[in-house]
Amino acid sequence: IMPVMAKAVLEAADKGVFEAAAAGADTVEGIAQACQLHPKATRELLSLLTAMNYFRYASDRFTLTRSARKWVLRDNPESVYGMMLFNNRVMWQWLDHLG
Repeated sequence: IMPVMAKAVLEAADKGVFEAAAAGADTVEGIAQACQLHPKATRELLSLLTAMNYFRYASDRFTLTRSARKWVLRDNPESVYGMMLFNNRVMWQWLDHLG
């Protein structure tokens, strides 16, 4: 399950899910539309990210946790956003050939 969890975080960063939520798109439909993603897949992704404590969920709305805001948003000085994009776009494909 750990590779699935890692890939979910990397894809969410790469697709703009965290940024969309921070900008006010806080429903599944809003985030899916802002990121041009399929709503059902977005719901599954947000559910996993909520279980991983990146989001809080209440009244059909998803909000970033304080910790997530610190580490995953592009403009935060302590963010690892750039590293997440590099890992998703470069390192993940390299790992496909590791064996």
